[in-house]
Amino acid sequence: MFGFTAQEMQNIFKKLHTIVLIGPPGAGKDTEAEVLLGLMKKWSPEIPIDYLCTGDIFREALPKFSPVIREKFNEIQAAGQLQPGIIASALWASKILFETRGGHILINGSPRALDEAENMIDFYYHVLGRALKIFLLQISDAESEERMVKRNLHMAENNIKVRVDTKTPESRKAKRDFYHKHTVPALEYLYNVKGAEVLTVSSSEEKDSVTRSILSLLDTYQ
Repeated sequence: MFGFTAQEMQNIFKKLHTIVLIGPPGAGKDTEAEVLLGLMKKWSPEIPIDYLCTGDIFREALPKFSPVIREKFNEIQAAGQLQPGIIASALWASKILFETRGGHILINGSPRALDEAENMIDFYYHVLGRALKIFLLQISDAESEERMVKRNLHMAENNIKVRVDTKTPESRKAKRDFYHKHTVPALEYLYNVKGAEVLTVSSSEEKDSVTRSILSLLDTYQ
């Protein structure tokens, strides 16, 4: 599977991993997260998994917020803007504090900005003692635009509501601009801080090739 034997796959996932998937809009973070979750479940079924996707956690928590806060966040979302970083940090930290079972941790889409990156190092490394293995899924801005447009068309064809923040050329550009302005400095911080290692993977390749690259890098941790 992906060029690895069954024994090699078991060896890769027998050690606890704290994996972060990050990259520009459309880089394939959700796709790779789904593949890695499946591999973890198959090759280390005895190890529990904490999967943290900032967007999913926020959508799950939103109905539980007070009406005043919920209205404010709905306004931010309707405008196609990202929710405040402090909220993202509070939500994923609460998820781990109250629900973790001490197994693999797979983080999808965080950090989005420098303050959240600092919070992740403080929490995962200094509190939990878990070093972050950060996979930067790299694509160009042109590829990002092309992939988001294709995703929108697929959603429309399947009667799925297109996300507000990727619906127009302007909103898609705003997402890329946010990434370059806020997420890239977060990555620069993570490149140089103890408790994190940033590994770049070209996400322009076929899906299996991207997964194979990630697995090869994980294998070096054994």
